[in-house]
Amino acid sequence: MLESTDWFVRHTDGGQYGPYDWSQIVNYAKQKRIVAENELKHETLTKGRWIAAGKIKILKQYFVDAERIEKPSLNIPPDINPSIEKKIDVASLFAVESPRPAIAKD
Repeated sequence: MLESTDWFVRHTDGGQYGPYDWSQIVNYAKQKRIVAENELKHETLTKGRWIAAGKIKILKQYFVDAERIEKPSLNIPPDINPSIEKKIDVASLFAVESPRPAIAKD
């Protein structure tokens, strides 16, 4: 039944495409042409309802899972110990250099 050409895709912009067979759906997910937010429909397997591709167990492996994305580290130098004596200016860790003022030429 998965191999039947009864699968339809609805992209987030509302565009609907298909019919596709299951192997095409899987290949499109691998190629990132279908993302977790896109919806899939099959008359029998989804009972004609649109289901987010990210909710289909077998496809989840092809989508970036927000929980698996590593959070960026602050890269604080090892000699800084914020817990006891030293006070850290946290704003300086995120400071952005401002451009140097232009020097007027006479």
